[in-house]
Amino acid sequence: MHQQHLERLIAKLDYEWFKKKKDCFLSETFYDSSRKCIYGVINEDPVFDEEGNKIDEVYETTIDISLTNYCWKSEYPHSSNHAEEYALELPLDSSFIAYEVIRIIKGLTEQLISNHEKHTIISSDIRTIEELIREYIKESIDVEFNLVLTEFCKRVRMIAYKEFGIIKRIHELTNDYSDKLKFDISQDQLAALIHILIQAEIIENPYISDAAVINFCSTYFQFKNQKTGTYTPAKDLGKKLSKVRNGEADTAVARLKDKLKAVI
Repeated sequence: MHQQHLERLIAKLDYEWFKKKKDCFLSETFYDSSRKCIYGVINEDPVFDEEGNKIDEVYETTIDISLTNYCWKSEYPHSSNHAEEYALELPLDSSFIAYEVIRIIKGLTEQLISNHEKHTIISSDIRTIEELIREYIKESIDVEFNLVLTEFCKRVRMIAYKEFGIIKRIHELTNDYSDKLKFDISQDQLAALIHILIQAEIIENPYISDAAVINFCSTYFQFKNQKTGTYTPAKDLGKKLSKVRNGEADTAVARLKDKLKAVI
């Protein structure tokens, strides 16, 4: 379902959208035909307080915006976006589509526990977007339109890395290790062990949060099921860790401490 949503979003960046965007670009007040961009040096008036004292001096603002950058974000000082009678009629900025795409992907990843599954979703969706954009470029002979779409893909990847970079880093760190680490303790005791390691700052990395640690452990750690004697993935580790922190697993904590004391 979300793939269809992504396709509908990217479909908004078709050639008709681009032509409307370019028309707006050419009609902007500061469009300079000799430079083929929006260009101007604006002298801002000084600012005074209620008593007439000068707060800010006169200063200059230089505007230099290409068509590609305008398609990404068309709002700038004195742009048509600042005029209420025009703002609602302007075609969407491609940055709006990009951040909407990231919002959808983020919503999906927040429902997942496994870092591997999160990374798979993110990578797959980014590839889908790039493939859709590539199809538009193949069908187009307009160099400017193709450049706008190419830049859109680059910026989506940049935003995705900023938003999901930690997921990618964890994936890269763990991708070469496919085996599971088996613990001869219950899941409650495993949660207590993780809690102790975090509290003692033995697990320490300024870029990795508690949630990232839980995701890693849930993926690669197995505990011993006390009833069946088999090793089972620690899928409920997050909930168990919360119970430990809330003082609801004192028995498991005590048994783990006894095990540790026996060898220390």
